[in-house]
Amino acid sequence: MASRDVSRPIDLNKPESYLSLDPAGMLAMTADFPGQCREAVSIGEGFSAPTSFSKAQNILLCGLGGSAIAGDLVHRLTADRITVPFQVNRQYEIPSWVKENTLVILSSYSGNTEETLSAFQDTLSRKAQAVCITSGGKLAQLAGDNDVPVISIPSGRPPRASTGFLIFPVLSILEKSGFIPSLEKEKAETVAVLEAMSRELDSKKPVAENEAKKIALWLQDKFSLIYGWGYLAPAAYRWQTQLHENSKALAHSGELPEMNHNEVVAWAHKGALAGKLAVVLLRCEDEPPRIRARFELTKRIISDHASLREYQSRGEARLSRQMSLVYLGDYASIYLALLSGKDPVEINAINFLKGELAKLPQ
Repeated sequence: MASRDVSRPIDLNKPESYLSLDPAGMLAMTADFPGQCREAVSIGEGFSAPTSFSKAQNILLCGLGGSAIAGDLVHRLTADRITVPFQVNRQYEIPSWVKENTLVILSSYSGNTEETLSAFQDTLSRKAQAVCITSGGKLAQLAGDNDVPVISIPSGRPPRASTGFLIFPVLSILEKSGFIPSLEKEKAETVAVLEAMSRELDSKKPVAENEAKKIALWLQDKFSLIYGWGYLAPAAYRWQTQLHENSKALAHSGELPEMNHNEVVAWAHKGALAGKLAVVLLRCEDEPPRIRARFELTKRIISDHASLREYQSRGEARLSRQMSLVYLGDYASIYLALLSGKDPVEINAINFLKGELAKLPQ
């Protein structure tokens, strides 16, 4: 794991002061995210969905971590146009309602996520229809042994740096099975928006011209709270988990209007942490009037107790708006890691948990 040389302070205007902290190239992988999404669109388009998929009466996506966030993003993105119920499952077991008329999407970037492997076996026992999205591992092997279709995606990245490979194939499954209309134009706009952002957020861009670097400087040594609504709520959760894994920083996410019915009460009472709190509001132009009003009223309550900033989505389509805010948060979390002298790829705590669990009987 790379460590910080305290004799050389980190200056986000000088990439040479922090690139040594990123030996695995997380910044480079993030810069290439638009290309990843373009490739993922092509992978999804190349998948031939069995005709039986279209007869499914409900859909369950099983996954954990970076593989599951793709399901959250798709779930909320398509909620107003999908023709059957869609749910994300992060457990070893699958819900009791999963039957032969259910389509189960098993998403595991590594193919070795133990909860997803357990869910796969449960899916087989229920005789539900199944499809796997993975780069290999035990899941690909089990799928091959049981004649389950597999969408193969490139390996060699941390799952959280592979979001495009995990999102676009799911969208293709839904499109090709007739559960949502074609998103061809939305996908093209999304890639274009991300390409523009990649140039703007690149490490060579100085702080004055780089929104992600500005965010990192603002969030340093603060507890971050990120709020969204509707299809942007998973983007807020993505900010939280990226701050956890990349930045090694505690963070919290919430959703409007739900937080207006509980969490907002705590905000009305200034506490000892007030000076250490940073609030991010993820906004977009198509907010319903009542949601917009709730944001404005919530700001009035929060602004006296924390530093608060708003970030607007980019693009016309909901997919590009959602992904643009995901991308901004991804970049900011990496700059925050480097600013703090942390290797953004390091996940020692997760590896410890997996290692200890592996010693226990199944």
